[in-house]
Amino acid sequence: MDRSFPHRRLASWYEPETNLNPRTYSDAQAIKALDQVPAGLIILDGRMVVQYLNVHSENYLGVRRIELLGRNIHAVVPRVGLSYIDELHSHVLQSRGRASLMCRSLRLTGRFMLITASFTDGDVVILLRDIPVQDSRYQSLVRAYGNLLAKSRRDHLTGILNRSALYDEISVLSRDSGSPTSLLFIDIDDFKAINDKHGHVCGDLVLRTIARRLVDQCDDSVVVGRVGGDEFVAAIFQGKHPTSATQVGVLVERMRLSARRPIRFGDTHVSVDLSVGIAYNEHDNICLTDLLSEADLSLYRDKATRGRDETRSQVRPTLPSEVVIVTD
Repeated sequence: MDRSFPHRRLASWYEPETNLNPRTYSDAQAIKALDQVPAGLIILDGRMVVQYLNVHSENYLGVRRIELLGRNIHAVVPRVGLSYIDELHSHVLQSRGRASLMCRSLRLTGRFMLITASFTDGDVVILLRDIPVQDSRYQSLVRAYGNLLAKSRRDHLTGILNRSALYDEISVLSRDSGSPTSLLFIDIDDFKAINDKHGHVCGDLVLRTIARRLVDQCDDSVVVGRVGGDEFVAAIFQGKHPTSATQVGVLVERMRLSARRPIRFGDTHVSVDLSVGIAYNEHDNICLTDLLSEADLSLYRDKATRGRDETRSQVRPTLPSEVVIVTD
């Protein structure tokens, strides 16, 4: 298909048109042939914008293709029904290969659908096909794949979103509801000193505890993930209430206060503090990469301003009245 044609030209292939030149007619013939394929066929670009879909795709998605062409697929089709396509799309783009999975049919009760995605010239070609289920083994496979998929999005140590899943989630939410209003880059001060003095078992406990506490301070408008080592990122989206700089500051202070609560390890307890960099998306047009860079620079300014280069972690005999006991 000639990529020089704009989306409105692609849309015109589905409506009557006169004075078709040979080149357009040739493309129209190809599309007519693809409409005979007894399966749904969708072509998505790297941003999940629909480049093409055949007539059978309408039966699978429940939406006329003229409404989808040239738009992000989730702008029209509910995300819940196509959650697996996001994962396939991301995997195929990264691997530049092919992948398949089986999930419940979107239109036939008690049946399953085979979804195959292939990388082609920078796009992802997706084939949707209903298949009969002969026995319960297929359902078990689908459940197992779903569980594996969910685990692959979680950081193995802390249980919160991992780096890849976090950035994917931010991108998806940005497409659906606008870019984050601000972004926090968080790390644990002098974490290496904790590992050096008390060992990695203690360090792992601190990471799990801090991750849990960060998430506990956030509502549904904030997405939190671990991006590596002792570093975390929190993206703040527009929620039910405005997210002003003052409110972001309040959230950061709550995170710090929560992190400072002592963590019991054996017969001692460890106290840690956080450094936090803040990037504000004042014009709602800053890309995620730039927000991360700005927040990273802000993080180091925060360390310098507050004199965080000195060791702040302290180890003292356990005082039961002060200690928050964390069990894992």
